[in-house]
Amino acid sequence: MQTINRCAVVLMLLLVGCLENNPGGLSEQEWASLSPEKKADLRMRQDQLDEQRRENNNRETARQDEIARLDQLARREDMEREAVHSRDDSSEAIPGWTYLGRADSVFQRDQTGFQLGRGYGRFRELKFVVRGGELDLYNMTVFVGDTEAISPNVRGHYERDTACRTIHFPGGERTIVRIDFDFRSSGHRQGKATVFVYAK
Repeated sequence: MQTINRCAVVLMLLLVGCLENNPGGLSEQEWASLSPEKKADLRMRQDQLDEQRRENNNRETARQDEIARLDQLARREDMEREAVHSRDDSSEAIPGWTYLGRADSVFQRDQTGFQLGRGYGRFRELKFVVRGGELDLYNMTVFVGDTEAISPNVRGHYERDTACRTIHFPGGERTIVRIDFDFRSSGHRQGKATVFVYAK
C-alpha cells in the first residue's frame, strides 16, 4: 500500500511537469522498491512530458520570431511613411514650425489623413494651411500618445492660402500619431484643396 501511494504521488508530479531527469526524484531505496512495470511507465510518462516541453518551446520560439518579424515590418512601414510625409517643400515651409504632412481633398465629402512615423518628436502646438483651393472642413481628429484622440474646434470654410488658428494641446507636449480630416474641396474654379499640417 505504501508503494502504491508513492507511485500515485510520483504520477501526479509528472502530470504537472514538476519532474526532471529522475522520475519522482525518488531515493535509491524508493526507486528500487518499484516494479519494473512502474519504472517503465514512469519513464514513458517522463519522455512524453519532455516531448511536450520541447513542442511548447518550439511554439514559443516561433511566436517570438513572428513578433520580431511584424515589429521589423512595422518599423519599415514607419520609415517609408516618414520619408513621404517629412518632405518639407521650401515653398510650403513656415519658419519655426515642423512640417508633418499633407492631406488632399476632393469635391465630395471625404475622410482621410496621414500617419506619422517615429522620430518626429513631441509638440505643444499645431496648425494647418489650406493651399490650392477653398476647403469646407467638418472635423479634424488628432491622435496623440497611445489612445487619446483630440478634436479641436476648427470646423468651417477656409479660403485658399489661409491658416487655421493655432491649436494648443492640453497637458503640454504630446506625441502625434495620426491626423485625420473630414472635409471637401469647394469652389471648382480654383481646383482641389490640400491641407498642409505643421507643429512646434
